[in-house]
Amino acid sequence: MTPRTFLSAAVCGFVLLGCAYPWPRVASTADCTGNACRVAVSVEELDSRGCVPDAIPDTLNVRARGAVVITWEFDTASEYKGYRFPNDGIVFVDASQFECALAEQGKKFVCTDKNTSPGSYKYTINVINGPARCTPRDPSVVNN
Repeated sequence: MTPRTFLSAAVCGFVLLGCAYPWPRVASTADCTGNACRVAVSVEELDSRGCVPDAIPDTLNVRARGAVVITWEFDTASEYKGYRFPNDGIVFVDASQFECALAEQGKKFVCTDKNTSPGSYKYTINVINGPARCTPRDPSVVNN
């Protein structure tokens, strides 16, 4: 095998390996400084193991004063594939700071954060596609 052929084969192997490797999930944090903020939801399909929603960011730091409206909405690919929020799309472990509702026939989920008590508030993202339910994910909102 010539060096050029060997190098080409090695590059192709690395490219194919990169496509097959399940890259680790990277946690993200963002600041919410206005009275309305957005969290993107991307659904990862896991072959025969179902699907998992991912919040971007998975930690939202609310730095605004007063009530803040947070809207979760699907990225284009997930919405196109038919993913929707059920009635319990966003569920806070401690719901004392949040009033939530389904919006746009499950394409969005909207919560009003009263933002009167500082702390970290874990929540669960629930997503469906037809009758199938994805594995939930547990990010958080932090009131500062």
